[in-house]
Amino acid sequence: METVLERKRNVEKNGTDIFVTDEYDMFKHRIGNRAIDPGLVDKIYNSILENGWFESSIIIVGDGLRVLDGQHRIEALKKFADKYQIRYKLKYMVDRDLDDLKKITIWQTARKGWTNMDYALSFIEQGINDYKIYVDFMNGHKFPFNKQIKHSAKMGHSIALNMLGNSSDNRTVSKYFKSGKIKIYSLDLANKFADRLKEIYVYFPHATHALFVRSMIIMWNNPLFSHDEFMSKLIRNRDMISRCGTHIQYYRIIEDIYNYGRHSQNHVSLVPGKK
Repeated sequence: METVLERKRNVEKNGTDIFVTDEYDMFKHRIGNRAIDPGLVDKIYNSILENGWFESSIIIVGDGLRVLDGQHRIEALKKFADKYQIRYKLKYMVDRDLDDLKKITIWQTARKGWTNMDYALSFIEQGINDYKIYVDFMNGHKFPFNKQIKHSAKMGHSIALNMLGNSSDNRTVSKYFKSGKIKIYSLDLANKFADRLKEIYVYFPHATHALFVRSMIIMWNNPLFSHDEFMSKLIRNRDMISRCGTHIQYYRIIEDIYNYGRHSQNHVSLVPGKK
């Protein structure tokens, strides 16, 4: 077992030197690193139960023994030690060159891709409040039960970003999301959009289709469009709407529903660019 002096000397080294310890508690969490996934910890724990510990496994740490790669393995070893009082020797190396959040993200993504929630929780831990708004928004909106498909949808990542950004450009909002630069246009407006989408979902099970959502954001921002009028006609003419493969197809269906029952001279043009 390492002494305090040996541990201090080890931390001062950087590169390919490999050190060994069974003092799992000496390792620290790296702020901004991916949140611990209990399911992954259990998976590794069960692997240790069945196969033992693979001694070739190496944890990578930075300054202050902050874990850069391997936090789930450490947690699994802790769990195993608590249960069976068996402490496997853990190999680790110090790599200050990797001790940068962007590099960690690239490294871990290459090994096991970060989920969108991993990114969000990482940026929240770094103090970027817009990502907390994003998480709360995702968790705060549950879609009602749709009798047609006997299912209730969840708020999706891309449609949440589109609503929070009041944007129909999916590529731009996704690009900014992973770089820690999302900006909330208006939470009140996003909540209004989400509530409107939930109303539509009751009658159209594909309302959470990303193309449809982005098409509706265009409509909701059109001063000629009344959501209440659209809903009153959708309820009576739900058979007119179906899942589409392009924005323009959705625009035309929405326009047809909106103008249902209107005299031709009173038709409202809702297709962008249409005269």
